[in-house]
Amino acid sequence: MQRGLEELPGDEEIIINGHYNKKSEAFRVTTKIFDEFYNAVMDNQSIPVVLVFPNQSDMIRTRKNEQKVYSTLLAYFDSIGYRYIDLTEAFDNADIDVLFSGHYTPYANSLVANYLLVYIINLGNE
Repeated sequence: MQRGLEELPGDEEIIINGHYNKKSEAFRVTTKIFDEFYNAVMDNQSIPVVLVFPNQSDMIRTRKNEQKVYSTLLAYFDSIGYRYIDLTEAFDNADIDVLFSGHYTPYANSLVANYLLVYIINLGNE
């Protein structure tokens, strides 16, 4: 029998109370991957930017002013000073129903592309 993400024992539960569990192995592995990525990009004398792509349930939670499932990951990025883009902001004025059809719709992808373009242009002005 396969267990769901929230049914693992103790500290191994990936999601607790609707948020990523900082104590889980999954969270520790995920942050280690981001650390390796960020450091590799910095070592290459480039500018690292982590992109966080929300799914439909993330957008619904955001619209209800609830914390994002991945808020603990964003807090980790903030604590270390990682540059990241939470793409929920790209969808601020869009109807959720036109953003998702299993995956991002072409419309959602265009919003992401435009949002990133503005970000990159502004990054060049820093």
